[in-house]
Amino acid sequence: MCRRPRVVLICLLVATMNVSAQDSAPPSRSASPKEKSQALVALTEARGVLFPQRRKDEARRLLARIAPLLAAAGDMAGAQDVLTLLPANERDAIQLEIVAAQLRSGEIAAALETETAISTDNTQAAALLLIVQAQANSKDVDGAMQTAGLIAAGRVESAQAFVEVAKEQNHAGKRGDASQLLRRAAATAASLMDSNDGAPECGLSVLAQIANEQVSMGESTEAVKTLRLAAGRVPEADPGCRVGATRYLQNDDEGQPEALQNEIAQFRERLVPSIGFEANEEQNEEDSSSAEGT
Repeated sequence: MCRRPRVVLICLLVATMNVSAQDSAPPSRSASPKEKSQALVALTEARGVLFPQRRKDEARRLLARIAPLLAAAGDMAGAQDVLTLLPANERDAIQLEIVAAQLRSGEIAAALETETAISTDNTQAAALLLIVQAQANSKDVDGAMQTAGLIAAGRVESAQAFVEVAKEQNHAGKRGDASQLLRRAAATAASLMDSNDGAPECGLSVLAQIANEQVSMGESTEAVKTLRLAAGRVPEADPGCRVGATRYLQNDDEGQPEALQNEIAQFRERLVPSIGFEANEEQNEEDSSSAEGT
C-alpha cells in the first residue's frame, strides 16, 4: 500500500487513527488489539518504504512521526530502531513524544523506562513532569512523589511536580497534605533562578500557579504570602517570565477576602504596569481624534 513517500502519509493517517482511537472517545477507551495490529502493519510498511531514503529531510521528518506511533501501538523495540535512523541531536525530542504517547496509552512503567534513555537535562525533566502528572491523575500519589524526586534540584519542573501532586491530594480530600506540599513547592520555586531567555515557565510563574491553587482551596492567607513572595521576584524577571505568571492570575475576584483581592491587584500591576498607561494613551488618542473631527 505505502509505495511512495507521499503515500506514506496515508499509512501514518491510518496508524494514527487506530492507535489514537481513545482521543475521540471517553478517557477509559483505549485502542483495541485489532486496531493496534492494523496500525503496526501500516507503520511497518511505511518504515520499510522510508528506510532507503532515510538520509533525505522529508523521509526523516516522517520517520520522526512514526517512532511515537510505534510506541503507542506497543512496538517499543521498533520505535527505538526508528530512532537510530535519525540524527543523534534529534532523538531526545522524539523520546519525549514517545513518553507522551506511552502515557496516553496508560503505560506509565514503559514511559519511565523510556525516560532513562533521554540524555539532555531539559528534555528529561519535561518527560519526568509528564509522568508525574500521569501518576497523579491515576491516583498514584506515592509514585508521583517518587518520580518528582528524580527531577534535578534547581529546576522549575521540580516545583511544578509538587503542584501536580498537591492538586490530586486536594481532589482526594487530603487538603492538609495538599496545603503542606504547596508550601514546599513555593519554597522550591522561591529558590529558582528566574528565566533569562524569554521562557514563560520560571520561578515567578510557578509561584503564581501555587497562589492560584491556594486560592482555589480557600487558603487565602497562604495565597497572600505566596503572592508577596512572588512580587519580590518581579523586578528580576524577564518579559516572558512575567507573561507566564499572568496566566495564573484569576480574573474573578468576587467573593474573595479584601486582603487577597488587593494583593492580586498589586501583583498584576507589578507584572504589567504599562497596561494602565497604554489604556490612558489610547483614550487620549481617541479623544483627540474625536475633537479634531468635531
